[in-house]
Amino acid sequence: MIFPAYELDCKNISPDLGPHHIDLPLPSQLTLGGAPPSRDHVKNVAFVCPMCRHVYSYDGVDLKHRVSHANLAQMPPVPIPVRIRMQCGHPGCAATVVVYTTRDAAEKKQDVRVRLRSAVFHVNCENGHVPGFANDPPCEISDGPLCNPF
Repeated sequence: MIFPAYELDCKNISPDLGPHHIDLPLPSQLTLGGAPPSRDHVKNVAFVCPMCRHVYSYDGVDLKHRVSHANLAQMPPVPIPVRIRMQCGHPGCAATVVVYTTRDAAEKKQDVRVRLRSAVFHVNCENGHVPGFANDPPCEISDGPLCNPF
């Protein structure tokens, strides 16, 4: 069986971890057969790598489409998209920051919150601050197909 997938190359190129990628769910508008829909219009998506916990900004042009061959028993689990709306976390800043990540079916939304506490942000809020999640700022965590930024 042939199945399509999307991925991002994580921008964290730490020698400790080496090159790695972020598996993403397929966009809901994907049609079977033919070329995948363009995501070139998607810009500046703050995405937390589930593996290294670094947060970088990605554009739709960063997405890689791949096709794999496997039988149903070998198909990898489909990642669940997660959207986090949080306050910047910088003292006195009320800016809202939206970041995305994925979780697997064995994780709960609360596990994503725990993962964010150790996230390293390489993006800024609208006021120019580097956000932080260490102090558990107020946030809203949503998941499911409507939370896929791509």
